[in-house]
This record gives sequence, structure tokens and C-alpha cells, in this order.
Amino acid sequence: MIFKKSAAAPAKNAKTVDDSGFSDRMKTLMAEQKSVNSFAKAAGVTEGAIRNYLRGGVKPSQKMVEAIARTANVSPTWLLTGEGKRNPQAGELLLGTPAERDVLRLAIQDAEQILAVLKAKPTSEEKADLILGVFDYYTEATKEGQQPDSAEIIDFIKEKLKRV
Repeated sequence: MIFKKSAAAPAKNAKTVDDSGFSDRMKTLMAEQKSVNSFAKAAGVTEGAIRNYLRGGVKPSQKMVEAIARTANVSPTWLLTGEGKRNPQAGELLLGTPAERDVLRLAIQDAEQILAVLKAKPTSEEKADLILGVFDYYTEATKEGQQPDSAEIIDFIKEKLKRV
């Protein structure tokens, strides 16, 4: 039986949550797997963590949700909240929260605008690196509660373009 009881309690620093929906979705996913242990290994997480989620009452970190969703090929939003499509369609962004996707969308738009103003024509790989750099900058600024600085982003892109 896949769902055998484990004596392990949630870690002392684990966040508890009163939502059985996540636990139910985890049980659904695990019922489709060969074993909890093999799934945990594939996801790069501990079997104990998966079993805590199956029992319910423990809120996973965003990284954990992404690792589980990626391994099970389900939407992280669906896994965590039950909202949206369970399985993303081809071309849909699998990783990240809706807020992170919004930041990525903004990073792409801003990088494209700056490249157009600079009349720069980087290769696809160079453009991807620039966009990731802008995304990382926006993500860090947001975490620190700061407003992204346009001048810093322009300088970052100019510096990156000099290296190519």
C-alpha cells in the first residue's frame, strides 16, 4: 500500500496549513506513481516530506511545489490551490507562480524595449540571457520590497551587450 502511516511528524520549522485540498491532490498524484519513495527521489525531495504532505497540515515551500509539479507534470498552481488546469498544455509555462510569470512577462517586455531603443540585435541565446538577468534583477528587487531601477537595467543590458 502506497499510503502507509509514518511515525515522522512534520519538521519543527514546517509551516502548517489548514487546507486538506493540497493533501488530497498529493494523494491523487501519488496513487498514479510507482511508489512514494521513487517519486520523492525523482523530485529531489525526501520521502518524509512527501508523506507529511500526504497526511496534510503542512504547507510546502514554493520550491517544493515546483519540484513536485515538475516531476508529476502538473501545474504548480493546480497542485497548490486546485485552481486552473491540472496538466499544462504544450507551450504553457510550467514553472513558477502566476506572480513570477507576471515578473517574467515584464522582464521580457522591458528587455525587448531596451534592445529596440539601443538598436541591438543579440542572438536568441544572448537575448535569453539578458531576459533572465532582468528577471533575476526584478525578482530580487521585489523580494527586498524595492522598485526596479530602469537606469540599472539599461546599464546591465549595455554591459552584457559589450561582452558579446
